[in-house]
Amino acid sequence: MSAYQVVFQVAREGAEFHEAVVRNVRNVTAELDDVAIRIIAHGDGIEFATGRTAANAGVRAALEVGEVLACQNTLRRKEIPESEVLPGVRLVRAGLAELVRLQHDGWAYIHP
Repeated sequence: MSAYQVVFQVAREGAEFHEAVVRNVRNVTAELDDVAIRIIAHGDGIEFATGRTAANAGVRAALEVGEVLACQNTLRRKEIPESEVLPGVRLVRAGLAELVRLQHDGWAYIHP
């Protein structure tokens, strides 16, 4: 287990916001040694985990230092096929429930 565990919630759309999340992840990983990162994309932020965001390069970079999770409930509601989820992104049934689990397990929660 990592010394630090940090989960970022992405629930907003827009490349500028998505790029800010990626910057936040980079800042945390630059400052903390032995840190586990998870980024949960759901609701209006689901495009963070798909090819529909202009911040694709940043999202791919985030996958190199952490794990990106996409909410299947949101994908279904927004009628986004799972095939549009970027390679390396893990699907979870309910993004918010995953966030609750991680917080319950002691993960630090960041909502940029």
